[in-house]
Amino acid sequence: MRKILSAFAFVSSITFCGAVQAAEYQIPRALSPAPSWSWPGFYIGGDVGAKWMGNQWTATSLRDPPGPLLGGVQLPIDGTSPRNYDSTSVRLGAYLGYNWQLSRLWLVGLEADVAWADSRNAPHQGFPGCSPPGASGCVAGFGYNPGAPFGGDMTSVNMRWDASARGRIGFLVSPDTLLYGTGGVAWQHIAATGDCGPWPTSFYCNGPPQPTPSSLTQNTFLLGWTVGVGAEVRVAAGWLVRAEYRYANFGTWNSVFAFGSTPSGDNTYRFALRPTTNIVTAGVAYKF
Repeated sequence: MRKILSAFAFVSSITFCGAVQAAEYQIPRALSPAPSWSWPGFYIGGDVGAKWMGNQWTATSLRDPPGPLLGGVQLPIDGTSPRNYDSTSVRLGAYLGYNWQLSRLWLVGLEADVAWADSRNAPHQGFPGCSPPGASGCVAGFGYNPGAPFGGDMTSVNMRWDASARGRIGFLVSPDTLLYGTGGVAWQHIAATGDCGPWPTSFYCNGPPQPTPSSLTQNTFLLGWTVGVGAEVRVAAGWLVRAEYRYANFGTWNSVFAFGSTPSGDNTYRFALRPTTNIVTAGVAYKF
């Protein structure tokens, strides 16, 4: 009997030890938390939104060289300069970037984006500085012409492609939610168009050298600066959604419409534009 009890105790101890070892192996695996979300790394995405264009157009000269016309008649820049050329359009873009986490709550990153819009204002009648509405008109080649009927001249501004390269600094309000500020350099394509009606209805491109309508477009890419704020949320696995607002300023662009030579140089129109944009977007990105 004593041998039986001893054998039973030995088997029981082995069984108990085995059960404890199995439990020690299985419990940590069963209770270990799932891997936490990690913000650092590369991401790529696309966005859609709206773009508000603001442009202040200022006439700087109505002839080359500036000064009186033949016979001493001065061609003045009238009160229609400066004039605002504003518009709104849909904006479609793509972006990519990389994040580095500084601490549990803070991260920094770099981001670049490119987008297309067709932010074109409805054409304005006349040239700023040379198209007073209704009461009088600036008639190049003949000086200031009080009481002239409104002519067929039109002007417009269009902004299409834009891009930026920016830094980001973000604060994690929760493990899955990031609030951030962003700023850097921006590029903007801009085009300005001037259309002259046929003589004698044109206020600007007037006289026998311009018997038919004439149109000129000047365009360029401008370099400026941009700042903004946004919020980004992880919604599933590596997928992120965001909302963002940015403002951009592109300084002053000086350009010229040289419609044609005349003895008095009065078919050259010089102007300056001060373009700005406000952009609101919603985007979806995947973090690798």
